[in-house]
Amino acid sequence: MSLAQECRDVVSRYPYILDGLREGIVNYRAVARHVKPEVEETVGRDVDIEAVTTAVRRFGEELQGDTEEYERVRDVLADSRVSLRGNVVSITATEFGDVPRPDGFMHMVSGRGYTTVVTDDDNADEVEEAVEDELVERVDDLTCITVESPDDIVNVPGVLTRMVSRFSSEEINIVDITSCYTETIIVVEKRDAVKALETLEETFETA
Repeated sequence: MSLAQECRDVVSRYPYILDGLREGIVNYRAVARHVKPEVEETVGRDVDIEAVTTAVRRFGEELQGDTEEYERVRDVLADSRVSLRGNVVSITATEFGDVPRPDGFMHMVSGRGYTTVVTDDDNADEVEEAVEDELVERVDDLTCITVESPDDIVNVPGVLTRMVSRFSSEEINIVDITSCYTETIIVVEKRDAVKALETLEETFETA
């Protein structure tokens, strides 16, 4: 793989750098200094900073010239709506039995070794009773943010990344995140709820 392609692959790991390149508001040499160690680790040799800077500049110019995909992301975000639900509990276990399906909010995500159920606090005790093996964690006082997007979201890459890319810079920890067709469900700690909601709304407004 060429050095230019390696630089693009490394830069693409950083959504905020991609946004800056796409908008033409970053210093190419500063970006090159940032990604140079990772590029060198990937290619297994020292690389010249000027070569990396050139690769970053060309990548930025291509991103600025190819706006179709970016506009598709912006259209989806602009048409998305966000709602907030408080008093949510996250319960993680190695195995659940028959999880009750009470009225109200609940979603379940199963991985290879763990299953997490997020539900209203009114239902949490009943859900916890369904744990058949080890209760790994129960976290109370959470807030669930649900983003409802148009159907196009299932065919447009990059929407979810754009939604949450600012969370890290705002020091917002995502406790849980999942999607169900056109709904994106983001669970955060109660203290971060307002900031997370404002961050998402600003992202949608400036998309």
